[in-house]
Amino acid sequence: MSTKVMRNRHSGSSVRRAWMRARTSRNGTKLKYLAMLCFLLITYRVANENGGSLLLLLRPSQTPSYDSLPVERVCTDGERRRPAKPLIALVAGGSRSGTTYLYNLIRIVLRQRDPNTISGWYEDLAYATRYASPNPPSMNNNNFRPGLLDAYNSTGTTVLVKVHTLAHATRLFTGCDGPRDFQSGHCPVDLIFLTHRDLGPQVNSLRRMGWGRQQSFYLKPIIASKNNPHQYCRAIRPTSPLLVDTDWESPETWATQAQAIAMCHLEFVLAAGKKLALDMAMEKSLKSGFKARVNLADDIIRSITSKKHEQAGIDLLAAVTEADALRPLDCASWQAVNPITHFHRGHVAQNASDNGEDEMTRTRGYAAIERDPYLAKW
Repeated sequence: MSTKVMRNRHSGSSVRRAWMRARTSRNGTKLKYLAMLCFLLITYRVANENGGSLLLLLRPSQTPSYDSLPVERVCTDGERRRPAKPLIALVAGGSRSGTTYLYNLIRIVLRQRDPNTISGWYEDLAYATRYASPNPPSMNNNNFRPGLLDAYNSTGTTVLVKVHTLAHATRLFTGCDGPRDFQSGHCPVDLIFLTHRDLGPQVNSLRRMGWGRQQSFYLKPIIASKNNPHQYCRAIRPTSPLLVDTDWESPETWATQAQAIAMCHLEFVLAAGKKLALDMAMEKSLKSGFKARVNLADDIIRSITSKKHEQAGIDLLAAVTEADALRPLDCASWQAVNPITHFHRGHVAQNASDNGEDEMTRTRGYAAIERDPYLAKW
């Protein structure tokens, strides 16, 4: 056989062998990809059954979440002087009852007492805990478990939290959701500041803002049976639909809204017990001039500390002047809420009586609130 023919035969065999190796390699690669895909699918299914985190499944005790910061290799507190004893304080009250102004005045006073003070709306503070926890607590109303803000209990500084409902407030820190609420020895909350307002104007303000929600489905049976409001004010339930203009034409709607406000405020007072530092009447404190607000600031600092040197270190006039200077965001703002002050667009009504209110509807609503037997004691 000639050299040329032999070369062609060997060349053909080499090509066939190379083709077979490539085919085998491709099949092996496909098997590898298939095995990897099966592993990921199984892992994903198991992870969903364990809280939805692959990292927690693989290394539950060491691996933080994607957003969390790494643990510092070196962290020394040293001999630093703490400005004041750390406190945990809540500011609460029904919507449109002056809680935002009170929150900001307390925030300014506490900042003078301790410049390291942490403050904010409870959901904003809870969102920030993702930096510290590999499994941050859920804020979903269907899975709002206690201990939402437990991470702040170890910061070594004062923490001020704004919240509206008792149902959420008792679940912010572990130990506050038991039979004795905030009065439990295991509840780390030190002080609670509440607000209240005349019911007619408060309900009317909710109507103007479009924030009123259908309460009657949950509330009517409790009022009718004269049961303890414990179950209504402390239950976290799916958000009920907003009221529409035609709903407000019924005087019963006004009375029901007022009943919900009054019932849960009284329940909050009972839950706070001796930790209730102040229950601010909005009309008396915020609408009675600058001097009344200075007196409010004085009441705040006296409820925080009995130490004369700490009280003397607070400039009450400066605190009230700063709080009075705060303003809502522009109505044209794309950002709905100022995350520092928590004033939102349209927070303070301007010339509310001249913006097209139905005077007849409001008059009937106020009358329904005044003649309601449950609200008579309010």
